[in-house]
Parts: sequence; structure tokens; C-alpha cells
Amino acid sequence: MQRKDIPLTQRRGDIAILAFFLINILFITYVVDIEQLIIPDPTHFTYPIWPPPTAVDAIHWWGHTFDPALIARPVWWKVTIWIDALFFGPFYVVAIYAYLKSKEWIRIPSIIYASVMLTNVTVILGEEMFGAHATPNLPVVLLANLPWLLFPIYIIYRMWRSSHPFTQTITQSDLRAAEPNMQASRAAVGKIKPRPTAVSFFDKYGPWAVVAGASAGLGAEYATQLAAKGLNLVLIARRADLVDRLAERLKTEYPIQVRTLSIDLAQADAASLIATQTRDIEIGMLVYDAALSAVGPFFAQPLETHLREIDTNCRTPLMLAYLLGQRRASRQRGGIVLMSSLSATQGTPLISNYAATKAYNLVLAEGLWDELREQGVDVTACCAGSTDTPNYRASTPAKNFTSVMAPSSVVAETLAALGRNPSVVPGRSNRLAAFVMRRLLSRRLAVTVMGRTLRGMYS
Repeated sequence: MQRKDIPLTQRRGDIAILAFFLINILFITYVVDIEQLIIPDPTHFTYPIWPPPTAVDAIHWWGHTFDPALIARPVWWKVTIWIDALFFGPFYVVAIYAYLKSKEWIRIPSIIYASVMLTNVTVILGEEMFGAHATPNLPVVLLANLPWLLFPIYIIYRMWRSSHPFTQTITQSDLRAAEPNMQASRAAVGKIKPRPTAVSFFDKYGPWAVVAGASAGLGAEYATQLAAKGLNLVLIARRADLVDRLAERLKTEYPIQVRTLSIDLAQADAASLIATQTRDIEIGMLVYDAALSAVGPFFAQPLETHLREIDTNCRTPLMLAYLLGQRRASRQRGGIVLMSSLSATQGTPLISNYAATKAYNLVLAEGLWDELREQGVDVTACCAGSTDTPNYRASTPAKNFTSVMAPSSVVAETLAALGRNPSVVPGRSNRLAAFVMRRLLSRRLAVTVMGRTLRGMYS
């Protein structure tokens, strides 16, 4: 039997469940529970970074006024809190997606969740009524906990009574109602033009690609992967010996042409020189990977260093995108990749100016993504995290708090995103970190976390 999704607007009970999940994930699991895990003794503590002091004060007020077990925090109580933090929190994220998208594989996990939640709340209320930390305000506490009794019961009932909670069988009346549209579709078949064949990477972004900052690390990896796709290369770097060595290797391994330019990308006329020296070839792709990053306190760096960061990281990619991008727009095809960073999404202490330059690259690329796509030019910004490159190793981080990606993975994900997304964050752990920093944490807290992270890496 064919089935069709039941619209969420017709599933009012599921709307209520979604609201319950949201309240839990936004307040209970990652505010109330986190407070209880990081403050073992509410009578002697210092305010943590998270939860905010107002939330900590509200939780303690409730405990002192109505709920002694919340203040006493016996061992069994902490067990229920750990279950909430480790199991329920991730479940809410997955379940919200599944309920919104009518994914029926969430049925059994929902039943398991509701059963565990019902057990937890029953144990807690038993302590509230009869235990060593019984509440003197039982009606208030019961009323406050009532949703955590009723919703699990309803979820079990909702998911148990049907193996297809989000879909329904397509009836004959549904088929009759759809028949006019089906007839119209059949009548239009003869008018549909054949779908155009897919354009190859080379046809879209070739025959030449400019890779700025190509001597090592990500730049060399971009050059290698573009060469594997058949694109001829213009490799640009300050150190001629490194870029010449790379050029020889790529010409040996792939049937391509390679030019090299030894140019300091911080100099004012760098982009003009590149545009002039590539005027005789058809450039379809620009990858700007060059970057200057000075790590350390803001005033410990000379002003000239900060200005060179702006010249290398902002002015030259802007000019190249403008000068070379005009050629591609006139051809109605081409691509631009600008390297940004995870540090671009908030202020980042110890690399404040570098992070600001990378924010410029991110915003520039995202704007051009929308502006140039009507002209056939694809643009994306790569917001890479820690990557195993010579520059990263030379910065000698004491420790790293996120996974360090291989350059090959970063480049592969970025090229795959070209033509699809205005920006890309390579790596699952990096995407998770970006989501937390940009969507869940306040701006102030995100900057504080980045400051502690960088100081931990470079103290």
C-alpha cells in the first residue's frame, strides 16, 4: 500500500511534543542540568561561564524555596542528570528533525526515551515525597513536574498505537483528486525539453586555474587536486624554489601545463602583476589560499605586521577576485574559492586581526556567491579549522582542542561545495563547533571560549 506524509499542521499532538522537546533542550538539559553537573555544592561555588549567573540564581532560588533535593544533589540524583545530559540532549536534536520531516524511524527511539524519562521522573518524585530530601511544598513540585509525567505517557501511547505515526495510506479518493494533475503532467511530457547534460569540472572551471599561496599546505593540495581534474595551473607564491618544485612534480604526474610566479602577495601591485602576466591565457578558476597569521597579543605585534595581514588576506584577494572575476563573468562560467577560517565567525583573541581579515573573506565570498551566480560564476568561502599544514605546525600549538584535518580532506570538501553553497566548513567536528559557536552560544560567550582555547594552545 502506498503511503503519504501527514502534514505537521494536522498533527497537533506532535506540535506539542516538539514544543516540549525544545523547552527541554534549550532550558532543562543544557541549562539546569549543566548547572548541577559543574556546581557540586550550591552553597560554595563561583559562577561558571555557562549557565549565565541569572540562570544559576534562579535554579538555586527554586531549590531553596521548593525543592531541597535540587540543592542536596545526592548521588542517585546526579545519575538521572547524567542520563539527561548524555542521552536525552542528543535525542532531542535528532527527534526534532525526525518529527518535522516525518521520519518514522524515530518511533522506537521515542518509546525508549519516554520510558526512561518516565522512570527518572518517578524516582525523583518518590524522593520528593518520601525520601530524606522530601519537599515541604509537594503540590508545587508535583505541578512543576507534571509535563514530564504526561508527555512521556502520551509519547508512548502515540508511538505504540501505530507503526506509521506520521503517514497514512493513499486512498482511492486521493488518487481521483490527483488525476487532473496527472493528466496535465502526461500532456506536458511532449513539451518538456531534454535535460542538458552535466557540465564537467574542466568545462566549468578550466582550462586554467590560478592558485595563490601554492608553495605548501592547502595551496599545494588545491594545485594537486585541480591538476588531477585536468586543469592547467598558475602557481603563485613568494618562495620560488618551493613553487617550482611543486610545478615540476605536477607536470610529471599529470598531462597539464604549469606556470609559476614568484610574487609577494602583500605588495600593493601583486594582483595587477598577476592579471598582467596571465592575460594571454583563459583562466576559469581562482583559489586564494595565501594568508599571513601573526599569533600573539595584539600590541606584541608591530603595526606593520597587522597591515601586512590586511594586505595579504584582504586587499589582494579582493583585487584578484575583481580583476580575474571580470573575465569569468564575461564567459558566463568559472569559480572563485576564498579561504576563510572558523575564527571568522567571532572575535578570536591572540589572532584578532587575522580573524577579522578572515571574516572579510567570508562575507565577501558569500555576497559574491549570490551576485555572480546569475552570471555563471560559482563562489565559495572555505571556513577551515585546524589543518595539518607547515604553517600550522610552525605555530607550535601546545595542544589542540579540535581535530586536526588533513589538507586533502579540506580541499576535497571545498571543491565539492563549489557551485552549491556560499561557504563550507570542512569536517564534521568543525561543523559541530561552528554550529555551537554561531547558533547556541551568545556572542560574548563565544569570544570568551575562543580566548580560552587560543590561550590553551599558545600559552
